[in-house]
Amino acid sequence: MFKVKKVIIFAIIFLAILIIPNIAEARVVTNDPTVSSGEKVNITVTTTNPVSSFKIEILDKGGLIFDSVSGNEIFLSENNPYTGTVNGISTNKTSTTLATYTFTAPEVNSTKEFVVKFSVTGMDNESDTTNTSTVTVKPKETSSGGDSEGNNNSGGNSSKPSDTEEEAPSISFSSRNETVYATSSVNVRSSCSTSSNKNIIGSLDIGDSVTRTGIGSGWSRITYNGQTAYVSSDYLDTKNPIDTEKEQEPEEEEEKENEEEKSNVKTLKSLTVERFTLEPEFDPNITEYSLTVGADVEKLDIGVIAEDPKSTVEIVGNNELLIGENTVNVKVTAEDGTVRTYTINVTKVADVGVKLSELSIESYTLSPEFSSDVFEYTLNITDTSITNLAINAKSDEENVDIEIVGNNELKLGKNIITILVTSKNDNLTTTYQIVVNIEETQPENNQIIAGIDNNDLFMYIGIGVVVLVILIIIIVVIVRKRRNAKETDDYDDEEDFAPLNTYSLENISNDEKSEKLENTDLNSNKDTTITDNAEQDNENKRKEKLDEFSSYASSSDSDANTTTRKRGKHF
Repeated sequence: MFKVKKVIIFAIIFLAILIIPNIAEARVVTNDPTVSSGEKVNITVTTTNPVSSFKIEILDKGGLIFDSVSGNEIFLSENNPYTGTVNGISTNKTSTTLATYTFTAPEVNSTKEFVVKFSVTGMDNESDTTNTSTVTVKPKETSSGGDSEGNNNSGGNSSKPSDTEEEAPSISFSSRNETVYATSSVNVRSSCSTSSNKNIIGSLDIGDSVTRTGIGSGWSRITYNGQTAYVSSDYLDTKNPIDTEKEQEPEEEEEKENEEEKSNVKTLKSLTVERFTLEPEFDPNITEYSLTVGADVEKLDIGVIAEDPKSTVEIVGNNELLIGENTVNVKVTAEDGTVRTYTINVTKVADVGVKLSELSIESYTLSPEFSSDVFEYTLNITDTSITNLAINAKSDEENVDIEIVGNNELKLGKNIITILVTSKNDNLTTTYQIVVNIEETQPENNQIIAGIDNNDLFMYIGIGVVVLVILIIIIVVIVRKRRNAKETDDYDDEEDFAPLNTYSLENISNDEKSEKLENTDLNSNKDTTITDNAEQDNENKRKEKLDEFSSYASSSDSDANTTTRKRGKHF
């Protein structure tokens, strides 16, 4: 019985582990803010359920500039507190903000999306996760005028003087008193002329300093070895180029590090063509599509969004579409320079005859919206009982026959309905097609128990039923074994009296029968303490049994004699 209880307890624990959901599972979410170019961005990392500990790290800033991080009951990493790594604990609220990150958005000329990735680890009741926040940055409104690149091209001649340039007859200099440095090796001349090498009185190497006393018309007047000399202004700067190079070295190293960490994501997030539907439906992993346009379409209105804001998109072959087959390529170049090309095969049909002026389907909306120059449409239907559609097709032209083919006996899956518009005057036919996809509506996943998918729940219940059946079988087998064991014990007790029941009465005398009965009675009471009264009781019982046995024996002998006499003939 103890073994049966253990089996039942283990089975109950097993079912509990399978069926009871982890209702304490936490869920981490981030917001997706929208800001203007150059503004501050606040991204919050929130959990919908209470947790006791957590760690948040920034995996990818996505092109934003990290400023700071703050939060409730958090502790910044002691090693590098400006990386945005957060270690902390949450409160016992049902929903709490774990941390708030502040970034600075970059300057943009058009609306762009920047994706910031966070790693959330160390949570007690949730596996490690990666969360992303998409920040939309819009350009600021700027006043017109000026160079868009911020260059000031007014005044002065920035070109280097040529070897044939002559000194102006009367050159004027604006007075200066400043130290300047040679940006490269340059000749020092006694006059403002490059027509001859005779006026070269020396030279400056990169980083050499001199005192400039005047500037004008592309030349600088300097003091060189105690005399007045002249050097092309293009080779002088107020900053020492050697010091500038030293300052730029860390930046170059940082650029190299950034180059090593450049993204290789080169997929599109979306690809659409206005007024037309791609075949097949867009999928980031599918790189080839097709569509058909009319003769009046010169260019496709293509909309693209890159998966990685750092990648660039280029559209090739979309201008001046020709009659027949055309190929439009959408090239996506990742930050690391790798390229993926999405191809759109465009079939441009020649001028057709009459066209439809109206095309609609009762209770449904065509995709794209109807246009007489669009010849392919798509319609998705979830009602599987539909076998035909109420199509309204009209033409403003006279002497036109309109024939609808394929609208009968629509079936589950893809159906193509063709509308033929034929002009009786010139016998030209224009073809329109509607691709009808009839699909069953997927039932809503109404979970019977929160946190457990219904299919998993049914599986757990099935396992539980199987375990329960096995337990019932085990219990039945044990009960039967016990019953059989009890019957065997009863049978063994009856064997104690076997000498009286099975002994042949024909082969023993009455004295022997009395002796057997007496031995049986004495053996059954051999372990009992004998007293005088007990001996008397035993004697009385023995006599009663002897009387009963003698009576039974006499009856048996009489029956035996009777049986014997009946055999054979008697005289």
